[in-house]
Amino acid sequence: MLKKFNENLEFLENSGEFKEWREKDKESYLTSCFTIVSLKDGELFPDDFDWQIDYYSRNNDRIHSFLIRGENIELK
Repeated sequence: MLKKFNENLEFLENSGEFKEWREKDKESYLTSCFTIVSLKDGELFPDDFDWQIDYYSRNNDRIHSFLIRGENIELK
């Protein structure tokens, strides 16, 4: 599970969406992450997990959430 998180974090931090956001808020830092684990026929398929990775912004006292679904990234 940790390996998959690290892969998704690297994917996020190398994405254009993240880099564009990061330029506007360089003081934010990684705060939390989670995924919802589901079983298919009693087995885990970690490649199918969606991840939410959150960063805290000191500038505006706000959490910025990135939802990663496969190759798609959505800033919430």
